[in-house]
Amino acid sequence: MKHIKGIVSVLLILTLILSAGAISAAAEDDSDLTYTASGDAQEHYLGDSNLDGIINVLDATHIQRYLAAYSMPSFKSENLSDVNRNGVIDILDATLIQRYLVNYPVWQDIGKVIEPRVMTFSSGYSQPFVEINEIDEDYRNAGSDIVRFVVYVETDYDTDLDGKPDLVKAWVQIPRSAAEGDYKAPVIFEANPYSTNSNGIAFPDGDEPINESVFTSTPDKRVPNGMTTTEQLAADFRYKDVKDYSSGDYSNYYYYLARGYAIMGSSGLGTRGSEGLNLCGTVMECDAFKSIVEWIHGDRKAYSNLTDNIEVKCDWSNGKTGMLGHSYMGTMAYEVAATGVEGLEAIVPSAGISSWYDYTNRQGSPQYGFYDYNVFLSGLCSSRFFDGIDEDNEEAYNYYLGWRKYIRDAQNALLSNYGEAWDVRDFSQVSNIRAAALIVQGLNDENVRPKNFKLMMEAFERSGATVKALLHQGGHDYLGNNGWTMKLGSYENYLWLVDRWFAHYLMGLDNKAENIPKIIVESNTDGSFYAYDEWDSSDSFVFDLNDSNSERVISRGCSYTWSKYIDDPTTIKGVVEVHLRIKSDNLDFSKTAVKATLNDYYAYGFNYYGGSMSTYRTAWTTMYGDRSAAIYRHNPNYGYSWSFTDGQIDLCTPDAGWEPQTSVAPAEPVREGEWYDYVIYLEPEVYTLSRGHYLEVRIDAIFENFSGDNWSNASITIDENSSYVIVPTDEESMVPYFR
Repeated sequence: MKHIKGIVSVLLILTLILSAGAISAAAEDDSDLTYTASGDAQEHYLGDSNLDGIINVLDATHIQRYLAAYSMPSFKSENLSDVNRNGVIDILDATLIQRYLVNYPVWQDIGKVIEPRVMTFSSGYSQPFVEINEIDEDYRNAGSDIVRFVVYVETDYDTDLDGKPDLVKAWVQIPRSAAEGDYKAPVIFEANPYSTNSNGIAFPDGDEPINESVFTSTPDKRVPNGMTTTEQLAADFRYKDVKDYSSGDYSNYYYYLARGYAIMGSSGLGTRGSEGLNLCGTVMECDAFKSIVEWIHGDRKAYSNLTDNIEVKCDWSNGKTGMLGHSYMGTMAYEVAATGVEGLEAIVPSAGISSWYDYTNRQGSPQYGFYDYNVFLSGLCSSRFFDGIDEDNEEAYNYYLGWRKYIRDAQNALLSNYGEAWDVRDFSQVSNIRAAALIVQGLNDENVRPKNFKLMMEAFERSGATVKALLHQGGHDYLGNNGWTMKLGSYENYLWLVDRWFAHYLMGLDNKAENIPKIIVESNTDGSFYAYDEWDSSDSFVFDLNDSNSERVISRGCSYTWSKYIDDPTTIKGVVEVHLRIKSDNLDFSKTAVKATLNDYYAYGFNYYGGSMSTYRTAWTTMYGDRSAAIYRHNPNYGYSWSFTDGQIDLCTPDAGWEPQTSVAPAEPVREGEWYDYVIYLEPEVYTLSRGHYLEVRIDAIFENFSGDNWSNASITIDENSSYVIVPTDEESMVPYFR
């Protein structure tokens, strides 16, 4: 093939010499031998293949050298070299330039100013201009309006203990016009440990535990062995480079890609294509994703592959990153923001975990039937090992098994109390956040409960960073993707809101996104969204639990309910506190919890919005090209009673408060038959009780061993005289969300 190209090159050069002679002969009557583009020298012109601002014989030569494989043009050069706009650079393009130079009128667009294709905005939102094409086995970047490639970003830590900082694989998708230099693209980045598949294997624990601190070694960084360009990576890109992303192709973010944002995704340490170990909830896991933000910002090195140390720079970006994602991916956005990293300007986390302790436990009591969720989740995402264990990864595999035993033993030993194994996984205590956050949370999410959003909101406020919250009545649900979006205001939908947020913080657009209300919340009564300027409630009332001014006994597995009639519509907004004075006759259980639940009850039945995401289409919005996305709203449910918030506390941790780190065993163990005061902090809530309804407070006594063995005679006694509920309310500041 090279021999053939060499012959072609010689023939082309001979053709060019003859053509140049014709140009000289024709120019005898014209002193200007070249076409000089008018206007600003920085403009680009069709036919200016070598980007020198002049269309002359050198441009034809530049094309010929490319065809002979003597040079690699830049993206912009490729664009300007295809003068007949047929999607292919060939000898005809060089010939047309030559004919143009001798005033032969064969192609009128040569010399025409090629307007840069850049991000544009209308009414505060970015507008689509990038043609979206899907990636498949036959995909190539040539002819695509999107440039796709893979880089390997160097982290700080060596978690697989091979003596080198781990490299993590990142998939990059950028608009071609950004690659051509028309503008510097902002980046939307999703850190998605699931993306390289989550069909895991059953991992055993190692024989000997390996302390997490072993994996914090920071060896010297690599020394680059040369440089490559984005153009070269793009030319070499094949589908095989990203076929591992079977559970996360990032097509859900094509809405933003079509509008000029670059999209990046990575599954992080210990996943297919990356080095290291998946150490869920550690600073090492967070650092890997933080490193990608630093590469975008220009503060970190990345390489073209895992072995050659050929560096590649992020020279097509404006250095600004926004992170988003749902559940685990929202958690990663929180964790990276908690580092205060430069370049992370804004995040939109949905149902993210702010404290792994509070995800797994509630005020000293376990939420699930086990204590060590991090081990489970890590195994689900350790796709580096899914294809088998061989001599190349056996040592790293054994290290991983040792870590699993260490963290499982450490978390099990705490028995749902807060301790070091949880403290390093609590990112809600920080005060150095820089990024602006638009937090999205389902008020009926029983997976990642609303307390997580409130803890992280407090961290942003403590840091002096901008933070807003969008609260909906769904459960563990996302509010929009590549196929649909949720209606919010009179015309704004979820995708538009996120775009408005990123346009402001990543592109500096003056669209007043900083003035978005502090709290936007979906009403449980009509499904519309309303706004509050502050989270803190303006008022409250006390609900005394003193039906009979006596001691109330509740046996294991049983409950008791107190009711309060609602005279006027009442909106609960905030964290309800349930104060109980309790003694217990048996504490010989793994789980000795008291659970408090608030119910809305109406004997004649009522509509309410809450729970699972059942939706109906109200309209359509433009996606890109001829694609549209459905706009949905929640359907109402109908019933007689709805449980809208709850909380629980372990009887053995009476001092456990709102902050996760207060959930520790007391210095003196709780004794059976003695009175103790408890405060159960319910999940943060915004909920309206209609006139004529009843507010019910239900208390459940939970005594369980994880082994399944139960004691039938266990019970608690509540001193009703000393027990009450503080209910925060807000009747004044709510206004409809009009935008």
